Amino acid sequence: MVDAATGSAWAAVTAAANGIVTRGVLLDVAGARGVPWLEPGQGVVPEDLEKAERRQGVQVRPGDAVLLRTGYGRFRHESGVASGFTQAGWHASCLPWLRERKVALIGADTPQDVQPSGYDDVLMPVHAVSLVAMGLWLLDNCDLEACATTAAELGQWDFQLAVAPVRFAGTSGSPVNPIATF
Repeated sequence: MVDAATGSAWAAVTAAANGIVTRGVLLDVAGARGVPWLEPGQGVVPEDLEKAERRQGVQVRPGDAVLLRTGYGRFRHESGVASGFTQAGWHASCLPWLRERKVALIGADTPQDVQPSGYDDVLMPVHAVSLVAMGLWLLDNCDLEACATTAAELGQWDFQLAVAPVRFAGTSGSPVNPIATF
């Protein structure tokens, strides 16, 4: 619920006023598929996540922050163009997988949801379900390229992740500077 005078009465970013520190896991789905980036409109499904886990020798555990690399950041760096409203990203079929793993936060190098989502009645099903029904924190539009390069060089795809939102009262989002410490 949002009120014009007080802002968001639910899911306010101030719930994370002291920051979020947890284990981060980068799943490089573009790398697992053997491509520099996923094409706009390509959805990431649970089989992709498990393939990335096997390839990288890492497993998502309860409380983790899972960061999804579609390669969109690399595409932007190399082409200098945005893909527009059509984008790669999480497919809604990943939501049960994330719930089973008891993930605390998801992030992506896109605004999360694959677009088009394949669901006519819900514009962004990953946003809608993860926020409302699952209570997940979301990190949209992350630049994961430096993180992916470091992870590949070290052969280590998990790290300590620290996220400190700005304490904007009555808002449901904030700019952040996530820090991955390997």
